Amino acid sequence: MQNKDFKLIDLVTYKKSSGFLIWNYKTSFHWTGMEFDDLRQYSIGDDVHSIDWLSSAKQDKIYIKKYKEERELPVLFVFALSSTMQFWYDWITKLDTVINTFLPLALSSLKNNNPIGSIFYNDAVIDSFEPKKWQINIYKILKTLNWFKQENTWKQSNYLSVMEYLFKKKLKNNLIFLFTDETNIEWNTLLKAISIKNDLIYINISDDFENTLSWESLINLSLWNKSLNINLNNQNKKLNYVRQRNLELENLKKIIISSWWSYIWIDNKSNILKILYNFFKLRQKQK
Repeated sequence: MQNKDFKLIDLVTYKKSSGFLIWNYKTSFHWTGMEFDDLRQYSIGDDVHSIDWLSSAKQDKIYIKKYKEERELPVLFVFALSSTMQFWYDWITKLDTVINTFLPLALSSLKNNNPIGSIFYNDAVIDSFEPKKWQINIYKILKTLNWFKQENTWKQSNYLSVMEYLFKKKLKNNLIFLFTDETNIEWNTLLKAISIKNDLIYINISDDFENTLSWESLINLSLWNKSLNINLNNQNKKLNYVRQRNLELENLKKIIISSWWSYIWIDNKSNILKILYNFFKLRQKQK
């Protein structure tokens, strides 16, 4: 992607996406998400959960803890770069969907003065950029993703490799977006351990054809139709596939949520800005 292309995307997307992450500071984490500031005497109406019982016992008065919200939240974008991410329908690859989802989130992070970093992986971690408050980091990420679009890799992605990498980095207080089309996720302690100290959002990238096997999708599926193992004229097999696929996605969502992650499902036909807006608006209401 050339510099002029990035400036065009910036102008078109920046306004629409500027408010997404304003709701995603520490208050969206699973603990209080606030930094201790000072003590003050209890007043009627204060949250009793904020009472500092040790200080109250020493002073013979009831004191509560005052907190200040930490406003700098590192945002880490994690990308699966497997062969299946190059699958396409109607000329839109899954990787295109990733880019179209990443941009508004990244530009929103930039507006909120959040450092932006990234990790790229398939069967192992292959590259990373440390979080920085620079627009150039967005450009470097886009450049890497567009480079991958030109590659003919046949490697599969393995989420455990990047989970182990994240765990060893001992990350704390990061907002992490994982972009992947993996559905064979199993509950494990790594998923839970990382989410205890970070806010993790699993973005399940999908494709309309692999979910529905709709005939309309065959028009532009030329590179892939020879490898299909399902006779699309057989309605019973087609319906059974779609049923199994829906169960697979539902099971994935349950595993992700039970691991204290958040879950977003996006495919090539999704209204991405609307999905992201509604997702963060709901999180704000749940605080």
